[in-house]
Amino acid sequence: MPKERLEDYLSDHNNVYSTTVRTLLLLFDQKSTAAKTKPRSRPSSAEPHQPEIINHTRRYDSNRKEAEFYRQKWEECKNKATDASRRRDATGGGEAAKHREDAQRFYGLWQQAQDQAANTLFKKNNERFQGTADANYFDFHGLHRDEAVKKLKELLPEVTAQGYYSHIFIITGQGKHSKGNKAKIRKAVEIYLSQHDYKFNSHRDNPGLLKVFLRKK
Repeated sequence: MPKERLEDYLSDHNNVYSTTVRTLLLLFDQKSTAAKTKPRSRPSSAEPHQPEIINHTRRYDSNRKEAEFYRQKWEECKNKATDASRRRDATGGGEAAKHREDAQRFYGLWQQAQDQAANTLFKKNNERFQGTADANYFDFHGLHRDEAVKKLKELLPEVTAQGYYSHIFIITGQGKHSKGNKAKIRKAVEIYLSQHDYKFNSHRDNPGLLKVFLRKK
């Protein structure tokens, strides 16, 4: 707005141009100063959330130790129950029943810890195959014989139902780290496959690698 028109407008409203200008400049200066001195929000120094890194080896060792503890407790309670039954004490068999109950509870905890250890180890062994051209390879290294058979029973129908492969490869190892250098896992796996009519053969250069055909004989 031109100065002359603004002066006329202000005079009509009993205001003085120079006073109004000073007032407006003062207000503008206060707002400008406030904007300059307004504290900025402090940037977050927190690091972006990192996914938890699971130490499979530590967890596996912990599960195995826990399993061994419960196995010993199961054995201990089972022996106490047997001794109490032989004594036929005055409790009318109550002591033996209590020990049998404890033995059953520890047996369940033992098996649970064993399953957790096997699952942890199996996951650790096979992470390297996920999302690769070798996704039909499954490493059973380190599993106990019964764990290997249990995992195989779960694995075969699951992979067959997915329909991606006509065959899979099972890495059992050659038993070089087993007592007596015997391929215990491979033997247990071969027995299960034969009993359930799965066709399989060993790799010509690696007897610890089995090729298993998902379509039964």
